[in-house]
Amino acid sequence: MKWYYTKNQKQQGPVTKDDLLRILNDGTLATTELAWNKEMDEWKPIQEIEMLLKTYPMAEEQSTRPPRDTTTVRRRRDKGDYKIAEWAVKTSDSEPSSAPPNYLWQSLLITLFCCQPLGLIGLFYANRAQSLERSGRRRKALIASKKAKICCNIGLLTGFILGVFCFFYIAQTGLSRP
Repeated sequence: MKWYYTKNQKQQGPVTKDDLLRILNDGTLATTELAWNKEMDEWKPIQEIEMLLKTYPMAEEQSTRPPRDTTTVRRRRDKGDYKIAEWAVKTSDSEPSSAPPNYLWQSLLITLFCCQPLGLIGLFYANRAQSLERSGRRRKALIASKKAKICCNIGLLTGFILGVFCFFYIAQTGLSRP
């Protein structure tokens, strides 16, 4: 039997009874929302549908808990076909306090003054971290940010080591001239 339900005053479905109960159990749907199937005369709040509550008594406990907010994060296009939209569940613990550092200006300085190849790689990851954060993909933005930081650190160390070698080379050749 197929069920239809409302979420945020928009009709969803059809889903199976098991799917509807799973959605109720994981907290993405409140029991105060409406549901309907072909055997019913009208839409009713889920908490008033005995058929669902007898089958799955956990739904009664869920009505006191506010539903989790699920929002579409992105829909991307690869080679002409659309992939299924990814869903993210926002909770109070996962809310970011601030954006991860992107190391853009550090990468630029590394490119100009220390080690151009590592600086350019750092610029790539810094730009990627910034764009991923803007699109709401915080976990991937943190990974790109860490890669940009690693490139900056290695580029700075490489530039420092090359600078020391150049200094000693110039000092050695400059002192050996008559």
